[in-house]
Order: sequence, then C-alpha cells, then structure tokens
Amino acid sequence: MIVTLLMTLEGSLPEISRCVNVDDSMDLGELSQVIDAAFGFSGAATHLYATGSGEFRHIFAEIPSAGESDETELTVARISEITYIYDPTANWTVQVAVLGESQLDGPTPLLIDACGPDIVESANGPELMTKFRNEARRIAAGLPPDMEVTPLLLSFLPVMSPERMLQRLTVVDPVSVATRIGFVAEEIYFDQPIPGMPDVDTPDLAHEFEDFLDSRPELRQIMQDDPNPDLNPTLLSAVAEFFEDKLGPDGSATYRWTVAAPLELADVLYNAVNLFSEPVVLTKTGNLPVAAVRMLAELLGRKHTGGQPRENTFPEVRQLRQFLEGAGLIALGDEALQVSERGRFFLQSEDPIADFHTELLVGFEAVFGKAEFAENIEHLADFAGIRDLEPGWHALPESFRDVVMFIRQIGGFYTGPEGPVSTQSGEALLRYILRHYGYES
Repeated sequence: MIVTLLMTLEGSLPEISRCVNVDDSMDLGELSQVIDAAFGFSGAATHLYATGSGEFRHIFAEIPSAGESDETELTVARISEITYIYDPTANWTVQVAVLGESQLDGPTPLLIDACGPDIVESANGPELMTKFRNEARRIAAGLPPDMEVTPLLLSFLPVMSPERMLQRLTVVDPVSVATRIGFVAEEIYFDQPIPGMPDVDTPDLAHEFEDFLDSRPELRQIMQDDPNPDLNPTLLSAVAEFFEDKLGPDGSATYRWTVAAPLELADVLYNAVNLFSEPVVLTKTGNLPVAAVRMLAELLGRKHTGGQPRENTFPEVRQLRQFLEGAGLIALGDEALQVSERGRFFLQSEDPIADFHTELLVGFEAVFGKAEFAENIEHLADFAGIRDLEPGWHALPESFRDVVMFIRQIGGFYTGPEGPVSTQSGEALLRYILRHYGYES
C-alpha cells in the first residue's frame, strides 16, 4: 500500500517540509535514506527515531543499545507519526506524520511537495539557518551587514551573490530533491546487476569524475549549497579543467582506460574470514551490523553512497556470508559470528584452495543449492576457458548468471581484453571442483 508522509523540520522558519509517497512496507532504515535525501542531509551522521513520550518513549536506532530496537524492525505500515532525529549532537528534528493512503499508483518513493530550502547541515539546526536568511535578506536589500552574523554566513555558504544566498535559504529546486530521492529508490529497490551475461565493471569517465569530485570537497559543497551550481564560476572552471586534462584541449583525445589488478579469490576469502577473527555481534534481526557490511562491501570492491549499508543492500555480501557459513569457516555462537576451528586452519594454510576445496564447494552449494550448482559446473569451465563443452546443445541453467556474478565478485574471474579470464586461485578451485564431479580438467 502507498501512503503519504508529511515530514516537517521542527523550528524551521520559513517552514521546511517535504511531502513524499512511500510504500508502507518500507522499514525505518530505508525511510531514513528518503528523509536524508528529501532535506539534503549528507547521511554521514548517526540518526535515530523516537515514538511516544515520557515513560512510553521508545527509541529505534541504526545500532541499538540496551532498551532500544533496531530500526529495521518497524515499517511505515505500523506508524501514524514518529520523530526522526538526525545527528543527536545537533538540533535536526523532523516530525513524520502519515497523512493517509494515496490513490496514486506508481513508483515510490515519490516527491509530492518540497516547501522551504535544503538544510545547511553545518549550521547544526534551523535557528542559525533563520538568522542566515534574515541576514542574506538585509544584504540583498543593501542594508549594512550585521558583523556578528555576516562572517558566519559567508563561511558557511560558498561564494555567491546576496540574491543567490537568499534564494538558497528560502526555496529549493523540487527537481533536485526528486532526483536525490530517485537515487535512493535505485539503491533500495534496483541495486541489482543488469540482466544478461556477466560483464566487467569497466572504469569509465563518470567514475573518474566522481573520484575527482571526492578529491575536491569544496566542489561537493557548492553542488549541495548553491541553488544554481551550473552557473557557479568556481565549479565551471574546475569541471572544464577536469575534461581538458582527460580529453585534451579540443576534446578529441582518446581516453586511455586503465584496468585495476583483478581481485584474487584466495586473498578475498582470507580477508573475509579474517574479519570474523573477533566475534561480530549480529543485530536483533540476525543481520550483520553496518560496520561489517561496509568492510565486506569494500573487500568486494563495492562502494556505497547515501545512508548506512545493510546486509540486504549488497546481495553479494549476503551471499558471501552464506558461503562462509556453509563452508564451515565461520560459525554462529552467542548471537555473534566468528571464525570456526576450520576457519582458523584456513587462515593458517599456505595453500587454502588446495587444502579446503571441498569446504569451498560446500559453500557454493549452500548459496545456490547442491543440485543447482552442479548444473553449472560444465558451463563455468567453458566460460572460464578451462574446458570446452561437449558437442551438442547445452541449455544454460537459470542460475548461471548469478553463479558467475558471485564467483567474479569474490575474485574467481575477471574480464580481460578478450573476455572472461580465471584468476590463478579461481582456476585452481574450478579445476578441483571439476575433478570432484568427475570431469577431466
């Protein structure tokens, strides 16, 4: 069911509110990403939710403490109103109220209305934003500046004219807000690989540009705070410099891609198992905590922007956990995952692929099913160039793409200039598995 939420920032003047349609199956963890995107929060600070008051007050948190609940346990369907607190050390409090069931049928989350500006996160609350707006209005009107406020205003916002400062602190471009919310929707619902045969994550100019922006935080700040960043001379100059450097002065140079060294299966598995050398306490719902998800995602070469990554954010992280548990390299005990006895031997082995290929096979079977994984063996060998398929027609198993994507993600394959190639330890494991199933390799 789609419901309409009205989210209002307490103490904001002029009022800062957002009206958004969401699916009521969304949990509070996912909702926090929508709220952050709607108001312009970076998502870098911690947050929590509060319901009730006094002795009936209850807290839902990202990483709950004693007496608190995990925010993923509560969905929008079960609330009528709730308080969202972004950065408990500051003063950002958003009241979230359910207005009712929407009759609109379409993709969610969907921005309906954006009232007031994006927040200025460094102001630590709406009170200072109001002071900034009043001062920007004075300066735009040609009145003498208040020297207690103006220096702060100029230090908190990028260089822009008084009129644009006033605009930045008064209204927001609804298209920008809707776009940010759209990115959140992609992360929540559509963060899946494109159907079809596996392909390499080819480095491209867009990734290079993102890295360039990451290296220039002042440009990110301009993009967030300036209502018209496309007209900002500092940003325009930096972008022109980037493209001239990459493509040449006339834009005709051929961009030469550099392919990073492929992940090696043995290294990925060693680091993944080693992560659990110290017990990793699971959430109340039995999922990995945010810190562990982030480390495993980085190990697999995945980046996450916006909000806090959870186990279901990256399918390959959840599969990797299933794989390690299935292989018996990590085990659950006292509500925590930790290295098992077999896992400790794995970490000490000089050739873990040779010594533990049987356990690793069981790990694959735990992820995909024993029969389903067996159906893929011949096709995997053919895909990696180890062994050609026998003559005749061979139907590609439905799970083949998922199997290949997972093995590639953990360092079994990479894509070279002429197609898929096995890594050294990936090929070794595949050959052991082929022999296990009675194929010559």
